[in-house]
Amino acid sequence: MKKFHKIMNIGLASMLVFSMTTPVYACTGLYVGSEESENGSTYYGRSEDLSDNQTKIFGVSEEKKYEKGTMYKDADGLEMEMPEETYKYTYVRDSNKATPEPVDQDGNVVGQAYGEVGVNEHGVGMTATVSTYYNEKAKEADPLVDGGFTEVSLQSVTLGQSKTAREGIENIAKIIDEHGAGENNSLMIGDGNEVWHMDILSGHQYIAIKMPKDKVVVQPNMFVMRGVDLNDTENVIYSKDLMNLAEKNGFLVKDENGNIDITRTYAAEVAKGSATRYWQGLNYIDPELTKDLKVEDITNESGNVDMFRDANRKLTTLEVLNILKQRGIGTQYDSTKDKNIYPIGNKNQMEVHVLEQRKNMPKELATLQWLGIADASYTIYVPYYAAMINDVHEKYKPEVTKVGDDNFNGLFNELNTLGMSNYDLDLDSGMQAYIEKVQQSIIDQQKDVDAQMLKVLSENPELASQKATDISIDLADQVYNIMSKFRDEVKAYIENGDHSKPFAVSEELLAMLPNYKFDKDQQEAIKEIEKEVTEKAKTTKQGQQKQTKAAVTNKEASTKNPKTGIMGISSLALLLASSASTLAYTNKKEDK
Repeated sequence: MKKFHKIMNIGLASMLVFSMTTPVYACTGLYVGSEESENGSTYYGRSEDLSDNQTKIFGVSEEKKYEKGTMYKDADGLEMEMPEETYKYTYVRDSNKATPEPVDQDGNVVGQAYGEVGVNEHGVGMTATVSTYYNEKAKEADPLVDGGFTEVSLQSVTLGQSKTAREGIENIAKIIDEHGAGENNSLMIGDGNEVWHMDILSGHQYIAIKMPKDKVVVQPNMFVMRGVDLNDTENVIYSKDLMNLAEKNGFLVKDENGNIDITRTYAAEVAKGSATRYWQGLNYIDPELTKDLKVEDITNESGNVDMFRDANRKLTTLEVLNILKQRGIGTQYDSTKDKNIYPIGNKNQMEVHVLEQRKNMPKELATLQWLGIADASYTIYVPYYAAMINDVHEKYKPEVTKVGDDNFNGLFNELNTLGMSNYDLDLDSGMQAYIEKVQQSIIDQQKDVDAQMLKVLSENPELASQKATDISIDLADQVYNIMSKFRDEVKAYIENGDHSKPFAVSEELLAMLPNYKFDKDQQEAIKEIEKEVTEKAKTTKQGQQKQTKAAVTNKEASTKNPKTGIMGISSLALLLASSASTLAYTNKKEDK
């Protein structure tokens, strides 16, 4: 989530003529541990709020090599030396036409400005950032650094250089230690085995914790981390002066166990818009959490702010995705009834994403990137094997767009505009019913696609990468076409003038669900791979047998002891080593 002064610097201020009290650039983060989900997956993600007509670009940044000494300088003034190589990763960034890109000394793009979310070739995923704010005492003691590390480069720099989640956290920590931080932010990084949450608290102070498996987190633009045991170095990474700075300057607050209370020590007071979204999130995961809770009672000192919560059920994938569309409907904080309420699911969401981290999967397939372009309320999340894909659908790529344009931004922004502008019509429930039907059909098919991808990956990794790309582009194409027809039916209902009946999609559209599976040609390709591997193994075995027999025959006379007729030990060892070497080489080639 970008800070307002950054937007001013890139010439978008004219698009954002709002009161400074209006949270037009708010975001909400989420985390669901594996023990809190129905399928045992871990989920983490975020909405990105700024404007309902801001273009987002989805793409793949290829691995790059740099000469030693190549310097990186981003749009906010951070300057540091680049590594000699960076990894491939996916990104969801701002349009180049609206936001300056980070470039090197020769003007070559080395990162994606405001990369927001992605997964690299090592399976490391990252969502960055939920903007947060420090209090006046922390600001006075350790102000943010002009030219320090900021959101504009966080994702691209980190994913380009990290093979594990912990390494990603350590890389960010190192940069802040050396260059300082230019913004307060919260972010999360995962790698298939674990997820880390990091708070950048001030100019040089930060803390990161390994996330538990049995908790749920909803985080709008506010620090929510409470007491942390800094002696637990296995699960905690923090700046060296984290406690000393606060204690020396008189603003350290400890919990009942004597540990530093991060929120009460460093955080600014909770803003009303953040408190409302926090309440809506808690209400969604368990209404009992908000039974006697009012928004005005959500303050740092009240004890009502806490990072870790328990859901009242095992959350399904659909329920996790739906966290980011919550509007408080049917509660005392219903944004469809009160326009002064700023909900989680709002018209300023530019994109929404959830990274699903699956158990017992190779790193290439472990993390799914569920991506919705535009507001969560009326969008479809499309899943991607983001560590493997090498391209995306063309309709994700236009640099400039507006509502209604022929691309993902234009289509889904129009759907959200239609839905949110017509709450007075009996429209929303029918729209939501069909959207969830389409979304659930994609979720239900994922298991079959996983099985096919596992088979292809094990037998032909290069083909697997291409298949991951092909099926995601095909699915995106289906989603786009289906939702275009859906948009047309919504517009027809609004323009028809007869609203005596609630909106419902046609029978034709009801039957148009995505076919998210390997097609017939792809199935045949998999069979050909299996056949090829089997034949290769058979041929290799036969060849090895012939080779061994010929070697024994040709060398028997020279290797046999003239007195005993028995092959010498050294010659036998040489023959066996030769056979083993041939087999190892063959297997290595097959592994590639």
